[in-house]
Amino acid sequence: MKTLKISTLALCVVLGGCAATVQRSEPAPAQPASTNAATTPAAAPVNVTVKVPEASANRLVLNVSGSKISSESKDWGYFKDEWRAIFEQQTKAAGIQFEWQEGEVRQSGQAGTLLAVNVNDYRVVGQGARILFGIMTGNAYIDAQMRYTDLQNGTLFGAQSINTSSSAGHGIFATVTPQQIYAIADDVIRQIKIR
Repeated sequence: MKTLKISTLALCVVLGGCAATVQRSEPAPAQPASTNAATTPAAAPVNVTVKVPEASANRLVLNVSGSKISSESKDWGYFKDEWRAIFEQQTKAAGIQFEWQEGEVRQSGQAGTLLAVNVNDYRVVGQGARILFGIMTGNAYIDAQMRYTDLQNGTLFGAQSINTSSSAGHGIFATVTPQQIYAIADDVIRQIKIR
């Protein structure tokens, strides 16, 4: 019986993993053609708050697109499904109406916030793979640009670069892709709700 309790506790810790964090920064300004990007330092991470008016805070429309390298990955469909399911769950819990938008980013004429996510690059690591293979699964990460606009007229509320990552060195305790999307969703909801 004691062994069963210890096993159950260990399983809960494994499935919980380490919390994922979202690193936000303002999008880097466009570089002149003559600038050597390799020698230009990246923007330092800052806590960027997006200003969403109260009138637009009760509905979130999410559109997820990707770079060529992202959208042609074999697990792109699964990755987008994770975004949809997690955001739907988290917005519902927060009392925000949620809609998923496929195709081109477009306004609908309704009050709300349109969140356009463009995924530059990502790597999916699932919990099962992390448990079975630990450090050998490598790092899960998401590198994306996010634009918050008015769903009615396209007014820009704010834009951010986001990066999430895990360290495979944490073995089975390292965060996996769904945990990282949960962290992004929670961060988005916090920003929408800020007054």
